[in-house]
Amino acid sequence: MKTKQVLPVVALLSQAALCAQAIITIDVPGADGTFPTSINNAGVIAGSYSDSNAVSHGFLRDLTGAITTFDVPAAGTASSEGTFARAINDAGVIAGWYTDTNIKAHGFLRDPTGAITTFDAPHDARGTFVTCINNAGVIAGYDTFQNNTVHGFVRTAGGNIYRFDPPGALQSEALAINAAGDITGWFSATTLLRQGFVRTADGVTTTFDAPGAGTIDNVGTFPTAINATGVIAGYALADNDEAQGWMRRIDGSFAVFQAPNAGSGGGPYGTYPAGINASGNIVGWDISLSPYYVYHGFTRAPGGAIITFEAPGAGTGIQQGARAASVNDLGQIAGSYLDSDTDSHGFLLIP
Repeated sequence: MKTKQVLPVVALLSQAALCAQAIITIDVPGADGTFPTSINNAGVIAGSYSDSNAVSHGFLRDLTGAITTFDVPAAGTASSEGTFARAINDAGVIAGWYTDTNIKAHGFLRDPTGAITTFDAPHDARGTFVTCINNAGVIAGYDTFQNNTVHGFVRTAGGNIYRFDPPGALQSEALAINAAGDITGWFSATTLLRQGFVRTADGVTTTFDAPGAGTIDNVGTFPTAINATGVIAGYALADNDEAQGWMRRIDGSFAVFQAPNAGSGGGPYGTYPAGINASGNIVGWDISLSPYYVYHGFTRAPGGAIITFEAPGAGTGIQQGARAASVNDLGQIAGSYLDSDTDSHGFLLIP
């Protein structure tokens, strides 16, 4: 299934500090919801969209605004099944997962010609979830065992797959990879407390806890992105589930921060970084208390200055608003927002 359409809808941001920037709205034609997840350094965007039957499909948006949709041939066609595009590298290779008719997940990669390769992680019992790919074609993610534990894996460009967990871990998820092949994510040891890790390409693993991270089950340290220099971004959940953004420098020190609209006093309020580029610009979203449970996009400069933004048409009701998902080295940001009718749309912020 392929469709192409140029989408020129542009609206200027209202904040004075962002007046030189613009946001382009992205809607896959006929979609019930559009969810960009990754933007590469050429400005090509990948993501997923849902149809009227709640089936997921992949898409990419090129530099002209043309959209190409695709499905993994073995993907299921019932509600909650389908193709989930998660990441795109500078060569235009897209990686993600698809769910079959048994709602089991399998990994895939799609090359620029449209050819699709599928795979499963070793010992996979319940599903293989691909989260990231670098420019060398190395893929990382996690698989789910029959006992519902998750374990990280890395897939080489040649197709060899290796499962790993940080030392002492009962489970782990690999969530981001950089050009050198360094992987970051979270792990749990004796309890369900989350801790961060970074694993170099040769397998050396360092674990860490972010400032402000809680100490009980299901909270802790959640890395979400790593850049070419090894700087990591993520968030810490306190014992009351409130989220605080952080950046971990290559020397192991941290800078913690809250976006201006972030609510406090407990979860789900707080700041959620999602992406970081080579310069150290971090993007993500915060969840406000007033207005109640509304999302706001933000970008944080390497020096610490934070600017928030709203996507044109974003709603201001519960769980509405903008979420920035990915930033490239040009500072272009891709993400999604919910409007006042709770319909999801994609956006591209151009500096």
